[in-house]
Amino acid sequence: MKPPRTLSSMSQDTDTLSSPLDDLTEMESSQMQVFSKSLSDSSLYKQIATSLESTEYLGKKAREYIKVLDIPAYKEYNRPQWMRRLTQDDGTDFTIKKVFEAFFDGAEQVGLQEGLRYAYAATWTCLGFAKQGNLSEEGSMEVLAKELSRLGTAWVAFMLWPFAPSNSNPSDVADSPLSESATPTFENTGSQIDAGVGTRPDWRNNVLKRDKHTCPLTGFVSPTMPLDMRPPGAEVLDLEVAHVVDFSAIDYNAAKDKASKTRSITMTLGMVRSYVGGMEGDTFWAGLPELLRGTENALLLEFYMHRAFAKFAWCLVEIAPNTYNVKWFDRSTVPSFFNIAEQVTFTDCSGESPGFAVPSALLLRWHAALAHVFYLSGAAGLFTNLHHPPGSNGPAVVSKSGADFMEHVVNYDGEAISQLAELTESVAAVVLG
Repeated sequence: MKPPRTLSSMSQDTDTLSSPLDDLTEMESSQMQVFSKSLSDSSLYKQIATSLESTEYLGKKAREYIKVLDIPAYKEYNRPQWMRRLTQDDGTDFTIKKVFEAFFDGAEQVGLQEGLRYAYAATWTCLGFAKQGNLSEEGSMEVLAKELSRLGTAWVAFMLWPFAPSNSNPSDVADSPLSESATPTFENTGSQIDAGVGTRPDWRNNVLKRDKHTCPLTGFVSPTMPLDMRPPGAEVLDLEVAHVVDFSAIDYNAAKDKASKTRSITMTLGMVRSYVGGMEGDTFWAGLPELLRGTENALLLEFYMHRAFAKFAWCLVEIAPNTYNVKWFDRSTVPSFFNIAEQVTFTDCSGESPGFAVPSALLLRWHAALAHVFYLSGAAGLFTNLHHPPGSNGPAVVSKSGADFMEHVVNYDGEAISQLAELTESVAAVVLG
């Protein structure tokens, strides 16, 4: 009797293969059935993610698997109905395959080693479903395309939508109140963080003191800087305190007693945890609310810089402790005459003891990861019509919850961009006669 084949031996079999179809036909269906049965507890994902296979190899094969979405017969999976509705008027080239490529390439560019392996391993799990049962080669290929579409949609709904920028200007903040391969740490995440984020009474003043009332990227000085501290020729402008990560969509307190909302938040945090990395252990999760409400989650920025940062038009990529390169995706979002630093180093200039924490490297990495996926996928600005549908006075989705996005956008089968938008249009038609 032949010994059972391991993930490693299967990988060796596929080294010389050139397409997902060949990979599928080589893999023994009995082995894949075992994998499929184990998906209920994410053990397939864990087996792949913790295997001895190199991340480079997992990536090579994952990039081959998503090519199935280029096959014309499976175009409905690459650009499902909800995606077509969302982009029909603006010509945006937004597809499920581009979502995968953005997750892969974004992780590489930001240096997310954990995130890169997560994205690749999650893609591999779709292959497990594709060989479940005694499907034909064509049937297996279609299931692979379908599962990739489900995973990509889950990433959009639960990881992008909760942080999607709107057209409204971000405020100057003083105080602030479905796929297991997508969230392999779902159960742990839910048990480790169960508290919401409170307010920070002196947050804004502490950030001003920490940054010496100066925007570290433009050099503009806030009117709050005492006159005897102002350097000669200082350009004075109103500055705003910005969140590095907007936590309004991941506040458990705001979702209290709403099981679907808390589950959705856990899904979102599970994906962020897997992709951004550096979030392991009970101590970290117990301290996350404090991290989000502290000066670690704050930048002092000029108005246009704040708005551009909130829209992910630029981000900070770490090159050394507390030192970052400024990476632009859309420089047109700020005045062209601004003299903006290409590199910034954060220090606490308050002179107080114990002083105030500089922006968190983890939170800046979180923001940078989202910025790369939004722009590399083509999703940046895509959700504008959901926040502000044309001819409507309200949003097309009731909240930033990934669960609401799934219900009102993905699972809705009408002609409007969302279920709520259709209802709004119907009411308007009745009122206007």
